[in-house]
Amino acid sequence: MIMATIRLGDTAPDFTQESTEGEISFHDFLGDGWGILFSHPADFTPVCTTELGTVARLRPEFDKRNTKAVGLSVDPIGSHNDWVGDIAETQGTAINFPLLADHDRKVAELYDMVERLAIRADVPMPKVAIMESAAPNAFATGRNPKNALVAVTTGIQERLTRRELEAVIGHELSHVKNRDVTVITLASFFLTVASFVMQMMFFRMMFGGFGGGRNNNGGAIMMLMVGTLVVQFVAQLLIMALSRYREYGADHSGAELTGDPGALANALEKISAASSRVPAEDLRKMTAASALAFYPALKGHSMQSLFSTHPPLEDRIARLRQMENEMRGLPQDIRFEN
Repeated sequence: MIMATIRLGDTAPDFTQESTEGEISFHDFLGDGWGILFSHPADFTPVCTTELGTVARLRPEFDKRNTKAVGLSVDPIGSHNDWVGDIAETQGTAINFPLLADHDRKVAELYDMVERLAIRADVPMPKVAIMESAAPNAFATGRNPKNALVAVTTGIQERLTRRELEAVIGHELSHVKNRDVTVITLASFFLTVASFVMQMMFFRMMFGGFGGGRNNNGGAIMMLMVGTLVVQFVAQLLIMALSRYREYGADHSGAELTGDPGALANALEKISAASSRVPAEDLRKMTAASALAFYPALKGHSMQSLFSTHPPLEDRIARLRQMENEMRGLPQDIRFEN
């Protein structure tokens, strides 16, 4: 069994957070060195004041070992800055490392949520990222479970309850476990190869590469050109269909992972309603990752659903509601209000 608990020497998930030294990205801050991320219950507590002063005095020893210290608590940045002055006055040393301000507990709770679900899914703990965006969304990427990243936006953290956010994380971890990114990447690769071969055949025939000139092969060239376009068109449809199938699969296995399909359905409904009120700039920023996202950044209509990477919202919700009723032993036409 793969144990996902973070241990000494493990690569900790990445995140971006406000600190006493400005906004820092954890992995960029550490660079190629080691890190000690330690928490304290509250600012101005006597024991913690002594501890942080001691850590500051040990900075030369940490530097020798290519190690950086980072403090974390749920107090706001203003309180941290006041406490830094108090530590300097009472301990006779200045704080020379950042203190993270996790006053809304987004970092701590996301770490806890992802780690618990990763253990349950039997996958390694992925990297964790929080994106500053009003667009409520989440996505997972990585070539395999050992190199996975799960990211959520600040918008989704603000709009969903803890249960709903956990359901979304379960969906994204299912993508990781099922290696969906690898599957879609390989399918796209074979599409590219097929298109390249058809184009090469077209140009060879056009310039007489198969024993005849352009005048002799006019009909064949036209047929090959049409065939090339048809192959590309059909292959693209198949990849889109495969992507929609993997989304249905992640909904189902993610709901099984958390045991809460209703929360995942609620999340889809909330995100759909909120997306219409998100600034266009934030939606455009998410467009590049739309194929990997929990909810498509741009929605299509009618025939466009054939070219969509995601299934229709109504179908996803209906399947989850049916799954919820099956778990609760209720008739299929009854919706359980959470």
